[in-house]
Amino acid sequence: GTINKTLPAGTPLADALANAKPGETIVVSEDQTLDTDALPDYVSIDLAGHKLTLTDGLDLAPNSSVTISNGNVESAEMVMLRSGALLTLNDVNYTCASSTAFYPLTSSQIDINGGTVIADNVIGTSYSSGQSRAVIVNITDATLGSEANPCGVAIMMITSGDITISNSTIYADEIAVAQRCGNVTVKNTTIHYLRTEEYKDTFLGSDGAASNTPNGLKSQSWLGGIGDT
Repeated sequence: GTINKTLPAGTPLADALANAKPGETIVVSEDQTLDTDALPDYVSIDLAGHKLTLTDGLDLAPNSSVTISNGNVESAEMVMLRSGALLTLNDVNYTCASSTAFYPLTSSQIDINGGTVIADNVIGTSYSSGQSRAVIVNITDATLGSEANPCGVAIMMITSGDITISNSTIYADEIAVAQRCGNVTVKNTTIHYLRTEEYKDTFLGSDGAASNTPNGLKSQSWLGGIGDT
């Protein structure tokens, strides 16, 4: 079963991670800062309402599993998910200063349950050299962007994978979800499509050509919208 390990005040999270054992949940008791992007392969962090600052983002090892819950995360850089990695965010308010918050590679998975993510591009994949294929994204009871800080393109999956969004809210300037091939399922979700002047009357189609397709639904599953849907 899960073993909770509460850090005493003044104990750096990095020290606890260096000694973490599989199955442990590290519970922090104060705000923490991580200056390294490396984590153990199997770790769960309960922020218990506190803030975690990531100065260099994270680089999740292949086939690793990382869970962060119950708090706020501010990241200066993106989180890279190597092949087969799983990242789970439970009730986390996540802000990323980099243009892309999460960059999943082949067969990796991102589960966002509750909370908010503020970033220009919440999830982005690479088309080059088959780096990102069969990626799984699950968004449940969460908010991507905000009215004050909308995403540019919330999810940009330009390679294969499956996206499931349920009971959530997306604020986007340009496109809410772009998926080149695979499956996109959206249920009970509101898209606030906040067009900038640049995109007020036109969209860019999948080939880069201007398009005025009604409601922003693009070929290859490019999902936008006019107003709230």
